[in-house]
Amino acid sequence: MRCSDRRSGASLILAAAEFEALLGPTSNDPSALTAPTITLTKSLVDGIDPAPLKKFLGGGELGEKSIALLRRLLSSLGDTEDAAEVFAALQAFRSAGGVAHLGGLKAGAASAKLGIDGMAPLEAFAHMTVKLTKALSHVADLAEASLTRS
Repeated sequence: MRCSDRRSGASLILAAAEFEALLGPTSNDPSALTAPTITLTKSLVDGIDPAPLKKFLGGGELGEKSIALLRRLLSSLGDTEDAAEVFAALQAFRSAGGVAHLGGLKAGAASAKLGIDGMAPLEAFAHMTVKLTKALSHVADLAEASLTRS
């Protein structure tokens, strides 16, 4: 195991531990959505290792990020629902929606893209987790169907 593998493995274990302890917002303060959003993003977006995706796809484009690789992988498996979109929307919300950085002009568009614009924090969290669960189930179904075709 290379040093970089150990570091990413440790990050993945930390993200998994945070995900296990995931707690939704406990107040109606908009900032209550910050910690759960960061945990979801770290676990489900930052936790995507691009190396196996690139290997499966036969390489990646210069600068191609993990969500784009995931999208290509899922497309190659027959995805017609764009299951990667919810992960991209979550990443955009974390980055532009005022979660990881100060919200700017793109904050409203980021929350709308995720489908949570105008929702209370707990309702938004529930909406995100349902969408993410459906996407993950769809990804698992595509992978399973691919294995049965092989």
